[in-house]
Amino acid sequence: MAAFTEDEIDQDWPIWDLFQNGGVVLFRGADMLDGAIGRLQSSGYRVHVIDCQIHKEEEATLKAIVDSLKIPRYANMSLDGFNDFISQIEFDDVTGVIIILVGFHYLHAACPKRAFYVLDILADNHRNHLLMGHRLLTLVQTDDPRMDEKIGVIGGYKPMWNSGEWFNRDRGL
Repeated sequence: MAAFTEDEIDQDWPIWDLFQNGGVVLFRGADMLDGAIGRLQSSGYRVHVIDCQIHKEEEATLKAIVDSLKIPRYANMSLDGFNDFISQIEFDDVTGVIIILVGFHYLHAACPKRAFYVLDILADNHRNHLLMGHRLLTLVQTDDPRMDEKIGVIGGYKPMWNSGEWFNRDRGL
């Protein structure tokens, strides 16, 4: 199902817009994120929301993501193990899988380098899953309007803000 058809693009441009610039899309406003979640769910995407304020330690975040996806895991988790688990996501009977990291600024503040690696792994797996015909996307909600600059390039791309918060002024800058 990976390729978008012309009809899908015409009928649901906002979803195509999320996927077209890489595997990680940034959101600041909750209303923008809620709108995207509603569109994705109504189009058959399975959504997994992780609260990074609760799970701001690296291993807790990794476990929360893998547990949300219902992938069997080991008691301890490393970044290598996380990468292996994310590569095993099941896409049965869904249009795609969406991982949403709410309050990412908490994780980034606690361990910026590890937060980078989490997004880098998710972005790499986005591409790998697309090659296999599966849609995986990560939406990142942050209160930091400059998070894109702090993260840098992940998975070969700089994460982009959603189209409603694309301009600096849309994020209060």
